[in-house]
Amino acid sequence: MTQSLRTKFNTSLFIIFLLLSTGQQHLLAQSKKKSRKTDSLQQLLKTNLSDKKRVDVMLALINSYIIKEPEKGYQQLKVTLALAQKINYENGIAHCYDRLGIYYKHTGEYDVSLKHHLKGLAIYEKLKNEKKIAAALGNIGVVYKRIHDYPTAFEYQFKALKLMQKLKAEGMIANTYNNIGLIYLMTKDFPNALKYFDKTLELDKKVDFKLGLGSDYSNIALALYEMGKYDRALTTEFKALKIRKEIKHKQGIVVSYKNLGYIYKELKQYEQSLAYFQKYLELGRSLKAQEHIADAYEGISLTYEKQGKFQQALKYQRKFQSQQDSVFNLGKNKQITQMKTRYETEKKEQENRVLKEEAKVKEAELARQQLYNTLIAIALLITLAFIYLGYRLYQQKRKNVQQLQQLNNEVKDQNKALQQKQSEILEQQEEIAVQAEELKVTNEQLVQLDKFKQSLTSMIVHDLKNPLNTIIGLSSGNYNPDFQKSIHQSGKGMLNLVMNILDVQRFEETEIKPDLQPHSLQKMIANAFEAVQQSLVEKNIQFKNEVSQDYTLQVDERLIIRVFVNLLSNAIKYTPNQGEITVLIENEASDGFQKIAIQDNGVGIPEEFLDTIFNKFTLQNPRAQSTGLGLAFCKLVVEAHEGKIGVFSEVNQGSTFWFTLPISTEILQETPQETPLKKAESEPLEKTFVELYDQDIVLLKPIVEEMRQYEIYEVSAIKRTLHKLSETNPRVEQWCTAVENTLYDWNETKYAQLLHLVDQNQA
Repeated sequence: MTQSLRTKFNTSLFIIFLLLSTGQQHLLAQSKKKSRKTDSLQQLLKTNLSDKKRVDVMLALINSYIIKEPEKGYQQLKVTLALAQKINYENGIAHCYDRLGIYYKHTGEYDVSLKHHLKGLAIYEKLKNEKKIAAALGNIGVVYKRIHDYPTAFEYQFKALKLMQKLKAEGMIANTYNNIGLIYLMTKDFPNALKYFDKTLELDKKVDFKLGLGSDYSNIALALYEMGKYDRALTTEFKALKIRKEIKHKQGIVVSYKNLGYIYKELKQYEQSLAYFQKYLELGRSLKAQEHIADAYEGISLTYEKQGKFQQALKYQRKFQSQQDSVFNLGKNKQITQMKTRYETEKKEQENRVLKEEAKVKEAELARQQLYNTLIAIALLITLAFIYLGYRLYQQKRKNVQQLQQLNNEVKDQNKALQQKQSEILEQQEEIAVQAEELKVTNEQLVQLDKFKQSLTSMIVHDLKNPLNTIIGLSSGNYNPDFQKSIHQSGKGMLNLVMNILDVQRFEETEIKPDLQPHSLQKMIANAFEAVQQSLVEKNIQFKNEVSQDYTLQVDERLIIRVFVNLLSNAIKYTPNQGEITVLIENEASDGFQKIAIQDNGVGIPEEFLDTIFNKFTLQNPRAQSTGLGLAFCKLVVEAHEGKIGVFSEVNQGSTFWFTLPISTEILQETPQETPLKKAESEPLEKTFVELYDQDIVLLKPIVEEMRQYEIYEVSAIKRTLHKLSETNPRVEQWCTAVENTLYDWNETKYAQLLHLVDQNQA
């Protein structure tokens, strides 16, 4: 198991063990009693209780909600805390803070959780309630463990342990030992983790706490596994499984199945490993536990990978990725539901406050109305002076109404601003979720890109190694002129690979138009045969040209010759010694295109690779080491000629690669064979070439004479000659740049033209 997989495996087990080793142990052990206890507590709340007693009953009821129904527990806690604060019931207030700390710990808001736990601890310390202090210290230690602050987590857990030992609270001591063991496990101090798990086991054995014993043996097995003691880990995990089966604890059984799968994998007992991972998967499905299902797929994939069964490993790895996405979306939906519930609750409270304010306003309005009526009655009985007083009161009332209306408008504006702010918060949360998903995808792409880079480097080195070994071997020691052709062909083979890489990149990044001219098919086949002749001889492969007549094609000769070279090289690579390769015309031309095929009797191509054979970096044979750029180059060139390319193949029956090229409507004129240099000298120079002055010719003449000593593929020697120029100017620099470009493009025609440009001007 790799380090990254082991870390993931440990993390998932820590979460499960943590749930089993804390207060949930007692919740599971007393589940039936709690159902009856909850009903009795709810009935008790309906009776006439004192405020203090009501707080205690509500807190007891909240204990049954806080884990299974956290949002319901959260709402009850707010009501209970408000009542406890109203009557200044300190023990109840501290208990509420402690429960709120647990709630926020489960929602992942660890800073808020820590703040509430510390508030509760301060009150318990003031009340000198040692048992509650010990529990609060333990809870704080768990929060620090969740945020990976292990030194602080150890500090609080050991403080809690010291106080629990003083109180002789064995149940609390067992949980604390277990928490300390888990922290040691997370910090990779496996001997100390094992030590504290053994202490937990000893205490659970005292009271024969079966659920705790199953968890203890599993924790011990995990520590032994991390220490590399796989045999002991296996025996210990079977103890855990036996106990869990006795008490029918499915959540524990599913964990044991998972652990046994990984342990058997490390023991290289792969069939046993697969059997337990399959049990783990089946039980995970019955429990509808999406995380267990995902982990089971991953374990099966890793086991198949260890066996070398990469196709099955890839199948289950894909299932694992799909299941992981489902788990992520499920968690995300749960968070959204929790936020929505909290938002609706706060909105309801705000509406209640507004209704209370409106009720107060109405009461004030009613009081003023009554006062106004009284004043009117008095005004009718007394003098006009009271009428004046009534008028003044009326004016005051109008002013109050205006102020009240203004206040109502301000409240509405504040509500509107609050709703807008909440909407902005929701949008920001959605943006953060999208960004997190994008970062995850980007990270996965970067990991895949890194693996691809390493694989590509290895494949390029492998393709360059054979011709390079030929060049080194034939050129070392006593040099034999007969080796010149082999060395030359090996160099051309290396150059062909480099040109494949460059040209595939150029075809994909820019729209390259081929130089279409009428060319002889037989001549192009002959040139390609000459390029691969040495490889055919080395493997004693018979080459047959069954093209019965010559055809004139409208193509870029240089590119099509390289297509033939790549297809022939590919056939040679997968054809056994003393095999046979044939070039033939499959049928008559149609729609202005001629179909050409290259047939071999080699190993053939598996059916699953046929659809992707012409993609970049795709292998015909998964055991071969090759970049796959040759076939990709062929596809790009043929399609640039508006032709088609394909392959027919059967394993152990050979392969036939075919492609179509446009037929020329022009009649190819037969001309005497000329050397590339003479032909280039007879062709006119392109307009893009630089014009040279007399002083430039004088400067370049000795350089050109030295360059004629080398072939075009002797790139390093030619470049060293160019660098001997002591003086340069823009025209000379442009000429030098053009020469270097022809070297990289392997364009012998333009190279010869550039050399002839100097001779021509000199004359």
